[in-house]
Amino acid sequence: MLNRPLRPFGVPFAPRRLLVWSAQAAMMFLASRAVLMNRLSPFAPALFSAGLACSFPPAAMLAGCLLAAPVGVAGPESFSPLLGCLGTWAAALLWRIVTGRALSNRAGRDARMAALALVGALLPGLILSQGLFYNLLAACTTAVVAAATAPSMWSALRIRRGRTRLLPEERLSAALLLAIAGLGLASLPGMFARSAVILACLCALLVSGSGMASGALAGAAAGVALRLGGFDPLFAALFPLPAMLAGAASRFSRPAGAAAFLPGMALIAAWSFGAEAILPDCVCAVLAGTAYCLLPEDLARLAAGPRAAASQEEENLALRRQRDDLARQTRALASIFAELSRGYSAPQAALPDEAVMTARLRDKLCAGCPSRAACWGEGDGSAGRMLAQLLSLAFSGAVPTEGEELPPQFARLCRRAGQIPRRLGPILSDYESRRRAETKRTRLTALMAAQFGQAGEILGQAADRVESGPESDPSLARAARAALEKEGVQAELVAAVGGDSPEIWARLARAPEDAAALRRAAGHISAEADLPFQARQEGDLDVRFSLKPRRALKAGSRSVAARAGRPSGDSRAAVRLADGRVLLALSDGMGSGARAGLESGETLRLLSRFLQAGVEPGAAIDAVNELMLLRSGEDIFATVDLCLVDAAGASAELIKLGACRTYLLRGGACVRIEGGRLPLGILEQVRPVRRSLPLCPGDLLVMATDGLDGGEGDDWIVETICRAGSEPPQRVCDLLVEGSLSRALSHRDDTTVLAVRVA
Repeated sequence: MLNRPLRPFGVPFAPRRLLVWSAQAAMMFLASRAVLMNRLSPFAPALFSAGLACSFPPAAMLAGCLLAAPVGVAGPESFSPLLGCLGTWAAALLWRIVTGRALSNRAGRDARMAALALVGALLPGLILSQGLFYNLLAACTTAVVAAATAPSMWSALRIRRGRTRLLPEERLSAALLLAIAGLGLASLPGMFARSAVILACLCALLVSGSGMASGALAGAAAGVALRLGGFDPLFAALFPLPAMLAGAASRFSRPAGAAAFLPGMALIAAWSFGAEAILPDCVCAVLAGTAYCLLPEDLARLAAGPRAAASQEEENLALRRQRDDLARQTRALASIFAELSRGYSAPQAALPDEAVMTARLRDKLCAGCPSRAACWGEGDGSAGRMLAQLLSLAFSGAVPTEGEELPPQFARLCRRAGQIPRRLGPILSDYESRRRAETKRTRLTALMAAQFGQAGEILGQAADRVESGPESDPSLARAARAALEKEGVQAELVAAVGGDSPEIWARLARAPEDAAALRRAAGHISAEADLPFQARQEGDLDVRFSLKPRRALKAGSRSVAARAGRPSGDSRAAVRLADGRVLLALSDGMGSGARAGLESGETLRLLSRFLQAGVEPGAAIDAVNELMLLRSGEDIFATVDLCLVDAAGASAELIKLGACRTYLLRGGACVRIEGGRLPLGILEQVRPVRRSLPLCPGDLLVMATDGLDGGEGDDWIVETICRAGSEPPQRVCDLLVEGSLSRALSHRDDTTVLAVRVA
């Protein structure tokens, strides 16, 4: 008999669901009893609307409203929650009929719940207002409160057992629902109102499991709810005290927290009502503490929230999820840039061909001419060659203008040669301007296609690196911790990643007393991992152990202006790129002074940013060259002299555009590496000179601008480098600059020297 399905109100449910049905009715009972202005309940229609969105049976919720009506003071206001829920239900059914969509549909759910609750709360308020202004104001206020609380109630109703953590908005929604339940309990007659105190104590105990601060905040919220329910204001104001005591003791156990809550409750009851009246509140505290101790551990932890940070496994899982999301987004961007590259690579509309232009010129020049048939009939083709020559002039930018003398052969070939500037000048000028615009557009389109393609490749490679990023290496971390402890260095945290470029990070408990302790620890790690590690202190307590590069670099530089007191037109830069390479760069702007320095500095800044982003050097130079060509049309250019040094791979790449020679000193012999070709900003589609070379210990690379030799030979430069080859790089730069200043050069220019020693 008990297992037979029952169907009250036409809703089938099994015996187990009877308990759920009863709980839903009880929640609606309490929400109906929680009244505000004019004894109107905004929470009943709000909870009914949220329950419909959660697919709760309407019959259970209506039953709770019906049971709440006869409890307490009789009157028409007692049935306002039931009327409001019926209005909400009618509006929901109407919405379902009109739209044909379920109430639980995700799209616009919050706005839909708020609107249904607004209608349900406003309907009984308007009916009972009798047209009075205050009553109308109370009805509108109740409706606004219902609309505001309905989405929060839905969030609270969706919480299921088995969750390990709640989002902040879920915790607030659950607290709001419990506060409404407390208001409903407080409205019950006689001793039943004391159940509101039990609920407030239980809520404060649950949240106090997070600590004193959370307990005090929960106690304050519970006190506000009790005050709204009609309890003594002093008692409600002091309610945070027992919750704070419970939070301090809950670090030991839940029973300890409940035990600490009881004396605090007795204290505030005695303070508020007198020592003779503390028994009821102490009984409430005992009942709440007992329920708190008997509550399942997962529910207690869910209510209190996590005390500690997530476990290492959870952190690793979160990092992997973030890495996967980042890789997915990066791949999406790569595909977009690849699509853009294909779009810019598509063929564009071309200019009219030579035959079409020749026909237009012939019609314009020969219209009405009596010799037209003779020239174009069976002639020797000289007329066509003349028009082709005019097109060539226009193509080169030499469009004939009025008053300009044409070549003599034009007069011999055409009787209207003197009218050519007037008749054909506009057509040729238009063709020439269109050709220039089309040429620039084609060049820029090709540049955009190349840049988008390069960006797509970079993003694709970045996605691969992100997706296959290094995993943590616990064994390497343990070896590092052991090495630090062996040298007497205490570490609070040690983490390591493996892969092709393993690294170790350590947070020290205190700064090491021996400055060489970290270096020795790196030696122990190297012996344990069979890899050459080096230590680098980053701040007072942070240390990074990374692989030693195969080669070490020492650099020096010196720059002097052509005239004392005037800015130099040269610029230099040394930048460590994201891939670990070092960029050494020189640029010489046109002329000397601030304007030249601005151009050379801007060139290096743009190139550095491109290379820092991983753009291939040739594509970076193309982009910067186009940017310089698109300037105002002034004669502005700058040389480029780049040296990309890979210390880990023991190699270097030289990239030169209009730059001077680079000198490589190796084994006592000095080799010249030519720069050649024009600088940036002169011609379209410039191509730099590129050369790769291995680096050996003792190598010396010297880069300089053209002010060093003044264009009068560099034999003395080679001799100076060979003679000072064993000196530090800065000393080599000083000797070269001083040697240049001591020479009587016919033309003195800005001079910059940069030297790099490979160790």
